[in-house]
Amino acid sequence: MKTACSAFLLHSLFEGTQEEAIGMNNTFNHLLVIEDIHSTEHYALDRAIAFAKKKHSAITVFKSYYQQMHKMGTESSDDMADFVMQQQREICQHISTLTDQDVSLNIVISWLEPVKYAVRRLIEQSNISLVLKAQSKRHMFDLINGNLDHFLINDLEVPVWLVKPQSQHQELNVLACLDLDQDNAAHQMVNDKILQTSQQLVPALQSQLHVVNCCGGESVSVRIQYDKASGFKQALSPQQEHQAKLEPYLTRNHLDSDCGHIRVGLPDDEIPAAVHSFHAQLAIIGNQHLHSKVARFWGNTTHYLVQHIPCDVLVVKPCDIKRHTAKSAVPKRLWQSKQLLSRLSGMLTHK
Repeated sequence: MKTACSAFLLHSLFEGTQEEAIGMNNTFNHLLVIEDIHSTEHYALDRAIAFAKKKHSAITVFKSYYQQMHKMGTESSDDMADFVMQQQREICQHISTLTDQDVSLNIVISWLEPVKYAVRRLIEQSNISLVLKAQSKRHMFDLINGNLDHFLINDLEVPVWLVKPQSQHQELNVLACLDLDQDNAAHQMVNDKILQTSQQLVPALQSQLHVVNCCGGESVSVRIQYDKASGFKQALSPQQEHQAKLEPYLTRNHLDSDCGHIRVGLPDDEIPAAVHSFHAQLAIIGNQHLHSKVARFWGNTTHYLVQHIPCDVLVVKPCDIKRHTAKSAVPKRLWQSKQLLSRLSGMLTHK
């Protein structure tokens, strides 16, 4: 296997030049894989490698040891250099078991700042187009400290793919979940992005696409419409209204009407049920409420679905990533960066 493999430390991003921009029209150009240092499994990395082989994506693997190093105190530059090299070898060895193709790979080991600041900085300076992460288990202290999954869904503009263990080693049938209750420009943008992302996925996966929208069912009252030409006539039912709204999306994205489905009920119930009905292993949903303080603490429909959909979930956002400097405090141990970087510069190789 010839894997282009190099290891970088996150502090190199403070001083390094920004990479050449990657086209953002493709969601899978540059994948950021966030690895869980407490797990021996590599669910998100395995998924990313599978896509890199088909979509020729660049991959950045990120691991944060900020909390561990913060508790342990300052480590010597020699110890940290050896540690970074060990992490590089382990990741490259795992990738070599998955593919013998060339993979454009960067490995980022971070310990200088909290993980959320580090991830945001890395995304903004590396033109990341999609984040992949194994879904974390919820804990009672997440409401106070903030869950990383919650942060990725609520506070970052890039799409986020949360990988679940039970969906591994299965063919991916894709379920695109639209929200047609609102007809404003923001909702239309997210719905179109969901379908565009789906269309990028389906050919590579050789899978089947199902487009789902949920409506609340029949109204309590019966609506009667009247016009001079035809007189009285019964208004469209909620299902018929949603079907009429769905058709332009299917036509605009060159999709057959057979792939569109209207489910009667709340999204909280119907989307997980649709996953079972269509044997889907990936559901693509939207999040309209980025940076919402209410959603940050209490969540919203998107957060609920991420927890209860029994398969991988890809969350699409209403806008592309904004290039701005993250407002984060300078790490106390930033002085270590130049010292360690000079030692690593002679050790790291690019194969």
